[in-house]
Amino acid sequence: MIITATVFYISLAVLAAVIYGVCLFIENKYDKEDFKRKSFLVILPLGILIYMFCPKIYIIQNCTTSEEKVMVFPTQGFTYGNGKCYVINQSTEVLGIVTYVYGNPPEEKVKEKSINVEILPKATQMIPKGVISYLLEPAPTTVRTKSDYEFHHRLFCVSQEDAGTDGQEGDYSTE
Repeated sequence: MIITATVFYISLAVLAAVIYGVCLFIENKYDKEDFKRKSFLVILPLGILIYMFCPKIYIIQNCTTSEEKVMVFPTQGFTYGNGKCYVINQSTEVLGIVTYVYGNPPEEKVKEKSINVEILPKATQMIPKGVISYLLEPAPTTVRTKSDYEFHHRLFCVSQEDAGTDGQEGDYSTE
């Protein structure tokens, strides 16, 4: 089952609230301060685990329209897993995904984190390296970061890119 990302996050918050409510109901038998500490230690990791293992799905209708969803139950040939997402290209255009490197990372990090993929029309592609930062929009030339470097992935329509670039040309830096 695939649901919108907003519904998924709201459902996750409701689940946490229900678990917390059940714990509050049982709480009368326990020390209140101890209960609050323990319930937080249960709810937070549960939420993080659910969030990490439910991959995002980007559905591209055309070069200007997209949807971001979350897979809850793997019924359509998708699999759970940390750090991956799926792109479903329902358009008639070829899509590209490239990695923008901001700052100066070690060369082995660049090789490890970089993506350079084309997705054919009416095709689905699993992206093993996580979340797309720029969905059908241009990437900024600078980003603010607390580290020396950062990686961002951009999804774009190949037909709308400047013929002289691959979607990555330029001086990308951190602030």
